[in-house]
Amino acid sequence: MPCEPFFKKGKVVGWMCNRGRKEPPPPCYKCGKPSTKLCDHRDMEPIYGTMNGRRIIKKWVARICTCDRPMCDTCANHTEPDTDYCDFHNSEIARMRSAKAEALYQEQLRRLDKDN
Repeated sequence: MPCEPFFKKGKVVGWMCNRGRKEPPPPCYKCGKPSTKLCDHRDMEPIYGTMNGRRIIKKWVARICTCDRPMCDTCANHTEPDTDYCDFHNSEIARMRSAKAEALYQEQLRRLDKDN
């Protein structure tokens, strides 16, 4: 019976076990086969402020979650060894935005780690 820890505020508070019934993977968004990969695209979002009564973008921050669109091996667009994109995010602009967002995300994690 596989068991997984249940976390609350970073601490293990319990265990969740099942009786061997494993959920089947979601179908591929394109062909319907069982998925083996998720889209790794991470985007950025603006943080707004005001200046002279006008709403302006203060800075860009990386979103916490990625696209996570389920894909099979044949439908995934492989760009790096562990990076796969769906067809919607497989453009040069989307990949560039994702690379910038990933760098921002790693910087945010380093700042959080330094504060603690």
